[in-house]
Amino acid sequence: MSNILILKNDRAGDLFTSLKLISSLIRDSDNLKIYLSELNFSFSFFFNNQIVNKVTI
Repeated sequence: MSNILILKNDRAGDLFTSLKLISSLIRDSDNLKIYLSELNFSFSFFFNNQIVNKVTI
């Protein structure tokens, strides 16, 4: 699979609506990197067994 980067400047509700897509990308990718904004980093528990990086602006 090619590299995929999703950049979203959003709030928690927007992250929740994207979880299904992000979950399928995690399932289908062997080398996925996840970056969450400071606002959403506290929800990184949704991405079990994945390294989640915090993006500060």
